[in-house]
Amino acid sequence: MTRHEAILQMIRLIGGMSKAGGILGYTRDALSNRVYGRKGQQLPEDDILELQILSGQPFYAEAFAADSGGVFIRLPEVVGDNEDLLVKFQQLYASLGDLSRAHHEFTSDGEIDKKEKKVLDGLTDKIQRTLIELMSITYQVYCSKEGKMT
Repeated sequence: MTRHEAILQMIRLIGGMSKAGGILGYTRDALSNRVYGRKGQQLPEDDILELQILSGQPFYAEAFAADSGGVFIRLPEVVGDNEDLLVKFQQLYASLGDLSRAHHEFTSDGEIDKKEKKVLDGLTDKIQRTLIELMSITYQVYCSKEGKMT
């Protein structure tokens, strides 16, 4: 999803141009002009972030991260303990196994096609998310207040 598509999706989730515009202090047309860049107008970053908060979805952050060659990973809210860590490690091991099997299967013919690349990228993203969540839980459970992630 592009950043523009993300903005439009967030507006849809909020209830459309009129409702989102009213919340942000714009008329429907004024918001539309900014979203579509008419006459050089732009939607300020603060308003885009407000749309993201109101929609409850990190679509813009995900699109921005993808444009930057990365992925957006929402940090888990944890009241965790060692059991949560064990669950994350099990998820990680399972995902690594899935990646290993897919990699072996997809490279066996000496070429990776678009569909296979998409599957491998998805598995890789899942592993990266799981690792970041694992470390976030670790820090929340084992770090002193000064060392905890915010």
